[in-house]
This record gives sequence, C-alpha cells and structure tokens, in this order.
Amino acid sequence: MTTGYGATALSPEDGWTEVIDDGFIALVCPFYTRTDGEHTEVAVVCQDKHRNRRGIVQGGLVMTFADRALGIAARAHSGAPTTATVHLDVHFVAPIHVGDILRARPHTAPGTRSLLFMRTDLTVDDTLVATATGVFTPLRTAPLVEE
Repeated sequence: MTTGYGATALSPEDGWTEVIDDGFIALVCPFYTRTDGEHTEVAVVCQDKHRNRRGIVQGGLVMTFADRALGIAARAHSGAPTTATVHLDVHFVAPIHVGDILRARPHTAPGTRSLLFMRTDLTVDDTLVATATGVFTPLRTAPLVEE
C-alpha cells in the first residue's frame, strides 16, 4: 500500500490502523497505531514533505508526532474521550531521514486524577532518535469536533 506521497504505508495485515484526523494532523499524516493488548505503538513513514532544507526530517514533525503518540496513549490509559497537552518536552538524539519509519511506544508514569505523565522513546529500527515526555489532562467532555 502506498500513500499519496509515494511512501509505503504500514500494513493492516501487520496490525496497523491509520489514524483518521481531518484537522492539523491531516497535513502531516498519515500516522498509524497498533496495540499488543498492553501497549500502544504509533508510527509514521517519513516522507519528502517532512524534510527540512538539509534533507532530514523536520523537528516540527517529530514534535507533532510525539505529542500525538503520547496523547493517544494518555487517552487510552485514562479512558477519557480526549486529552489536552499541558507540557511537552522533546530531545533530539539522531537525524531521521525520508523513508524512515518513526515509532513510539508510550508509557504512563504514576500521576494524579487530573494529570497523566507520559514518556516515550522515538526510534527508527533499533536506533534511538529522540525522547519525549509530556503531561496531559483528561477531558471528560466530548471533543468539539468529531474525530
């Protein structure tokens, strides 16, 4: 399967489901998710539209991806219909290239009733390329725009 930008999509046969979002994320998508029952994994195939002038993947894509991956896991953990990002911190470790599959497997740390503390390593194959931590708050009301 290929995306509209010539990149290979992640296969449903391998458990991947495309994240459907017609808001901002639609501009940088597609993102994909899959779960093994305990953990959610989120991925994006890095495309030419994601590169900067030096030809490597733009940091803004990495931050957007980290925010969405942590948010997906925070929502799954809390059971809330949506969450809001309170804080996001991303550290860049290694370059990411067009064609790479960027992956996140977020984890939840102990939190409070109103705050979720999330962490993930961002990897390409077995290489650590970035780390991200975030604080999210579950919102008990439905989103204003349907996802």
